[in-house]
Amino acid sequence: CIEVTILPSAPTISPAPTLPPVPTVAPTDAPTSSYKCCSQDLVNCINWCGNTEAECNNCGQAWITPPDLGSCTARWQPCSVDSDCCSPGHCEGGTHCEYEPNRAPPPTPPPTPDPTPPPTPDPTPPPQNNPSPPTPAPTPAPTPPTTDSGDACCTLNYKDCHANPYCNENIDQCLNQCDKDWLHDGPQEDCAALWTPCASDDDCCFIGLCINGQCERNLNGTPSPTVDTSPTTPSPTKTPTSAPHTPS
Repeated sequence: CIEVTILPSAPTISPAPTLPPVPTVAPTDAPTSSYKCCSQDLVNCINWCGNTEAECNNCGQAWITPPDLGSCTARWQPCSVDSDCCSPGHCEGGTHCEYEPNRAPPPTPPPTPDPTPPPTPDPTPPPQNNPSPPTPAPTPAPTPPTTDSGDACCTLNYKDCHANPYCNENIDQCLNQCDKDWLHDGPQEDCAALWTPCASDDDCCFIGLCINGQCERNLNGTPSPTVDTSPTTPSPTKTPTSAPHTPS
């Protein structure tokens, strides 16, 4: 008989098991602290005023959520503005943090109105110069003749010769010694003497002016011109009929 040897077969390897997917955990917000307590300095909790808000308020203290360390200023500590102090405190007079139960909130400042632009002034028209009436040209005073006639004499009234022979001798004695006026043409005719009635300057003798209906002396008249002093034949001296007058 034949001996048969049975050889063992190779081991069968099972496939590795498939692992289920790892579930993704949704992120969650960090828990918010809702712990509240009664506090005297607005930072640290106290236990001698009760454990409820009503008990704390009746005790005159503040019911708070404890603030993070250093995030605000405790009661009685220096401050500048309300926001420096831990809630519900306020900055008393800009000096220190304080807490007052049932304190009214600070008043809301009124809204600042928009600035009103200044009114625009109406343009001012340039000044207009009123035309001035033309100034009439001054009437020149009558000019006495530049030469003397043989009848030239000194006058008191612009018409007749002066009775004083001394004043009639020459123009210098008449003007400077007798303080009268010199008629270069001698006595005047057809005109009004000084201190007699007139209607206009033309009515008056010589350079007289008609003022208030009467001929008056012209104090601004044209001075008598210098006369030629060359020797002339003197006229015969008349015998005076009365005593000579002294210069006035």
